[in-house]
Amino acid sequence: MLCACGFITTLNAQQDLKNSVCVVRQNYTDAESEAYEKMASTLFSNSYMSAARQLRKGTGSFGSGFLYKADNGKLYIITNKHVVRDAKSVQLLFKTEDGDKTIPNCGVIAKSDSTDIAIVEFPASETGFVPLPFHTEQVTDGTTVWSAGFPGLGDEPSWQLGNGIVSNGRYSNLELTDSAHVDVIQHTAQVDPGSSGGPLLILKETNKTITKEEMVGKKKQTVTETITEKTYEVVGMNTWKAFHRENVNFSLMSKDIVKVVNNLGAVSSSKTKDDVGLQKQVEKYVETFSESSSEMLPFISRKMITSLSEEQLTAMLKNISGNANNALRNGAAVEGLKIMVADNIKSPIQKPDQLKIGSVSVSGDAGTATFSYGKKQFTSTWEKTYDGWQLTSTDLIEPQKIKAKKTVDSGFRVLDLDAFHRVAFSFMAPIGNPFVVEDNTWRKTATYNDKVKFGFEYSLFCTDFLYWTIAFDYGKIDCTLDSYNMNWAVPMNTLTPIGTETSETRHFSALTGMGVQCPMAVKRIYFAPDIKAQIGFRKGMGEAKDNICFSPTIETTLNVGYMFDDEKIIYIGSGLNMKRFVGGFASDIYETNVKSIRYFIVKVGFLVY
Repeated sequence: MLCACGFITTLNAQQDLKNSVCVVRQNYTDAESEAYEKMASTLFSNSYMSAARQLRKGTGSFGSGFLYKADNGKLYIITNKHVVRDAKSVQLLFKTEDGDKTIPNCGVIAKSDSTDIAIVEFPASETGFVPLPFHTEQVTDGTTVWSAGFPGLGDEPSWQLGNGIVSNGRYSNLELTDSAHVDVIQHTAQVDPGSSGGPLLILKETNKTITKEEMVGKKKQTVTETITEKTYEVVGMNTWKAFHRENVNFSLMSKDIVKVVNNLGAVSSSKTKDDVGLQKQVEKYVETFSESSSEMLPFISRKMITSLSEEQLTAMLKNISGNANNALRNGAAVEGLKIMVADNIKSPIQKPDQLKIGSVSVSGDAGTATFSYGKKQFTSTWEKTYDGWQLTSTDLIEPQKIKAKKTVDSGFRVLDLDAFHRVAFSFMAPIGNPFVVEDNTWRKTATYNDKVKFGFEYSLFCTDFLYWTIAFDYGKIDCTLDSYNMNWAVPMNTLTPIGTETSETRHFSALTGMGVQCPMAVKRIYFAPDIKAQIGFRKGMGEAKDNICFSPTIETTLNVGYMFDDEKIIYIGSGLNMKRFVGGFASDIYETNVKSIRYFIVKVGFLVY
């Protein structure tokens, strides 16, 4: 007997995105990593500490990507072009519930010329990973969206699934794309460094009705279940974050991504390896000699940067231009290095209109171009990349053709301590002991003998020179209280005390404030004049009254130390520390008129990035 038993509604588990979204890292050869390390050391020794740190981090940088199945049936990883940069291959890391899965040496097969999109080949032999479908319809303001990716946490990728809304479904800004006018999605789902290349998603719900028969006793019954399937669809790719505003993130639209992926054949065929392509690139390259150095950057390859010798790089840094200097100071290491190379390539060519192209030849992915300038001949080598033909070497910047300014060769430099941490231990010896306080009303005299104080300090540099600091110190003061005859007509200093009391005051201070330091170095010797102002409280302990008073403090020191590398400095410092005491002790004879105490301070500290 068949009968309807009713409806049972169940909810399916949501799709596991960790089988679809991965970490994307550029592959660096051992030679490239070694070259970047040597260049970072040279930048550090010339005071470009932010650029040195960025260059070292570059070999460990990463972004996100997601799996997609194109119209041709093949699987690809989609990510941002700025994630893969000029790498020929990348490493993929899936952090699934079953464990980490690394897929090395996946080729970068295409990059968009107009948008920040790159396509990575996914091995057909890899199974168990799920491509994400695209939702190409325009999303509207207020739509709930999800961001998935692997932002950095402690310099390591960490899975993050964020939730927000579309705050502007169609935002236009030409600065966010390379050359084309492409609208983007503005949203509030979490996006952090490392999220670049990850998908922006919507969650689609589909109800399915399943009818099945079950035996209940000796009878068959029909059971109908309504199952709600929840799947994610890609509406965009997270690419930019506005740091000067809160929760303002931008994603490329899925319709523009699909065009790039499904146009892979056209992208690949446009990068033909022939001498005509190199000839046109060389002609464009020559045109940049009449323009700013920044216009030459697309022609300079990573190989050109990593092949610079220490002698070349040092000489370039001594003749650095304002634009290159600003880029390196701001931590844009690769951009600053490319600007320096461009400056030195252009330097010998005073009249660009007289630079003539000679022969251009191609052999596979390699090419050679010659030039003439007056009676001089120059040769350059080129390499075919997915960013087009790029320069790998030129004899315009041979070491002997770079003349350093001798007047600058002193080793002196101003350091960049932005984001540095500082820990210091201090010893403070009082200046001017003892302090004698007379209370003629009650015919008493208090004599204070301050002892050595011990302190601990932590500081964080907010900029190159400005830092926030918090400090604690502990010390003791011996107090001798003398009582005199109550004859007010006779000065106390002419009388002999009729009674004496002694006590010990222990006190603890906690202070916070801001300081300014001018950090400088000659070779590896670090020195820095330092001044800071702090405000906090001082509390008595032991036999002293437990009153609390405020304690404004000013401290000036000169610090001298040794730099182990661009991230570690040990130093000693000495100077003057002056503390004022305000309120709290006004009615206590033990502390009454001790308004300020000066200390000679000696400290030992450590700076680390």
